[in-house]
Amino acid sequence: MPASAVVLDLSPCGIGIIRSLASEGIHVYAYDCLERYKKGRTRFASCKPCPDPLTHDELLLQFLLKERQLFHEDPVLLTGSDEFLQFISKYRTRLAAHYRFLLPDPLLVDSIIDKRLLIRMIQEKNIDSPKTLIVNNPLRYRTILRDMNFPCVVKPVFGYEFRKHLNRKVIVIDDLYQLRKNLIHYSTFGELLIQEIVPGPDEAIYQVGALYDEEKKLKAAFMGRKLDQYPAQYGSGTLVESMVDEEVLQIGLRILEQFNVTGIAAVELKRNCTDGKLKLLGINTRPWLWHSLATRCRINLPYLYYLTLINKPFDPALNQLEGIQWLHFIPHFLSACEKRKFKKMTWLKWIRTLFGPKEFALFKWNDPMPAIRIGLSNLMMDWRTKRTLKKLNQK
Repeated sequence: MPASAVVLDLSPCGIGIIRSLASEGIHVYAYDCLERYKKGRTRFASCKPCPDPLTHDELLLQFLLKERQLFHEDPVLLTGSDEFLQFISKYRTRLAAHYRFLLPDPLLVDSIIDKRLLIRMIQEKNIDSPKTLIVNNPLRYRTILRDMNFPCVVKPVFGYEFRKHLNRKVIVIDDLYQLRKNLIHYSTFGELLIQEIVPGPDEAIYQVGALYDEEKKLKAAFMGRKLDQYPAQYGSGTLVESMVDEEVLQIGLRILEQFNVTGIAAVELKRNCTDGKLKLLGINTRPWLWHSLATRCRINLPYLYYLTLINKPFDPALNQLEGIQWLHFIPHFLSACEKRKFKKMTWLKWIRTLFGPKEFALFKWNDPMPAIRIGLSNLMMDWRTKRTLKKLNQK
């Protein structure tokens, strides 16, 4: 009987991990805090609610140590969220006696989750990235912005804290008046950064993902580009295409190697349309939102990660299929609604994006409920976010 896998996360990313492993016959156990468990539980795993890694980390540790008794051998441990990644890194020594996993150095994990530390690491490694300023005191915004041009974006130091209040990765700031009006309010949702905007369309944003073993040898690689995101221009991918650009791929892999990653990791890059240079937008040391597209394109990263940890050899997976798209339906619909307001999209054009070879973020005929539950939740969260932003702009 093969070793089981444990996935800490029932978001769309975690569900993609579960399905990728289940497609290879791996028995998967999946845990998440109660709210996400209710929305994301799937028939492809034995699902159960668990303590919140942010507020009850010690309880979560005891929960996992108790769950270990269910398995005949140490299971492989994966996660698709920053909250659980930080938890695993914090308790890596105690967990490693009972679970199998690959993580980079603890400082790197902390730096990637805490964007202030990440900025310093990027600067130390001389990696080209957007100019970013740390907001230590939101009342001193004029001093902060002496060298920042508008429009710019406000983004959180800890993304998961910000998303509790706003279903947004960033907030676009058009001018100093808007910044003065809203910055203090946004700072109540968590610590903030202000970052310049890299000019260019959605299609200029690329993701390079890879798997490195414990010796930091490349075992698999995949890349794709965004075709649409929500919120428009500054959000998460809703329509993504598998493709290979050798220049982007090599730069992405080189950056990952500069960070000495192990396990599954990914970088997001954007090509500046004014000078053609690639800029680093972000890095993850876990599977990213649309990693399931890689599985569809014959680069099953979660399963290859599993094989790496059970010491089963395999040839490096470096030849992906191209031209297949990943679709997150509800956010893609919301993106179309937003673009129609500015006459950048028609319903006919949007309907055409639904055709062609597709990997759906959530929907499967033999497992439809996660798509329905999470889709309804996305609609509700989007309505709440827009209501919150409207109130802030009225003040």
